[in-house]
Amino acid sequence: MITHNLYLLGATGQIMGHDSLADEIILQPFNVHQLPGLMMRLNEPLSAPVLSYETADALKARFHKRISLPFPLPESELTPTDHGVITLRNTETNHHWLTLTDKANTLDFTVNRQEEAYPFLPLTIESYKGLARLIDQNQAEIRALNQHAVGAAHFSSEVPFHLHIGEIDIPLPKNLAELTRLGQLPAGQQDVITLQQGDDPSLASTFIIHIHT
Repeated sequence: MITHNLYLLGATGQIMGHDSLADEIILQPFNVHQLPGLMMRLNEPLSAPVLSYETADALKARFHKRISLPFPLPESELTPTDHGVITLRNTETNHHWLTLTDKANTLDFTVNRQEEAYPFLPLTIESYKGLARLIDQNQAEIRALNQHAVGAAHFSSEVPFHLHIGEIDIPLPKNLAELTRLGQLPAGQQDVITLQQGDDPSLASTFIIHIHT
């Protein structure tokens, strides 16, 4: 059976990972060089170009640890929200939703309502790589159309699931398809990317990007 891997990005630039010492689900800083040690595996892909969360049904998913340890992680559902992101619900034992616990940066299935769950943006390996290229100037260089250097993108600490590129705010849920395309570009290539700035598709910014690695 073909499986499809997803990495779950948190609201302010952290990624869902695995504390192999405590064997816990955690939030850790997004790493541009290394994939996290925990992913979700689906038996069906997200709908092309990206899942329409507002109308999609929940998708069955399984946790997969890079380091296999005895603590079992339950089968879950990726459940859409009306904000273009997803939440995770335990479908095997207590049917609770995944959220932050009292222990710093630790996640567990402890809440009864989706509204209290921690939201995630699901990334394929291609969209993960595309995001890393926007953030890491060693992987790619972003320039304005007039060839002026823009500088690397960075996560917003105030607006969930947003990037800052120069003075421009980029909502990540609206740009998954372009992140995916960016992650698929070969090293050494120059291309143009267009990133939507809000709900209106006509409000967008276009950049030149030079792919290094």
